[in-house]
Amino acid sequence: MAIKLRIANEVVFPVAGAIKVGGEEQRFDFELVAERLPASELARIFHPDSRAIVPDTVVRVARDWRGVYDGEMPVPFSEGALRSLLEAYPGLAMAALVSYGEAAGVRGREKN
Repeated sequence: MAIKLRIANEVVFPVAGAIKVGGEEQRFDFELVAERLPASELARIFHPDSRAIVPDTVVRVARDWRGVYDGEMPVPFSEGALRSLLEAYPGLAMAALVSYGEAAGVRGREKN
């Protein structure tokens, strides 16, 4: 049996969740475009003894975003803008990192 893979240098993945705004839950979703890290680097990042700071890891791999707005205006991607977003919403960096790990890895075929 032959195997065909297309290896890309980047991975695009959704980041979704909910935040409390004025006591009400507000859902959000956007996409991050990130560098695809090799398996050895992913293993180091996700190792339980890793000393990597989660927001720093997200900023390190992120290259762009889609769907981030300030009101009606799209927010241009920059390291500073991403750090500000991650700082404003505790837990967002971990949600992004988990989504990245799922998107950057290989999933087995689902049963029908």
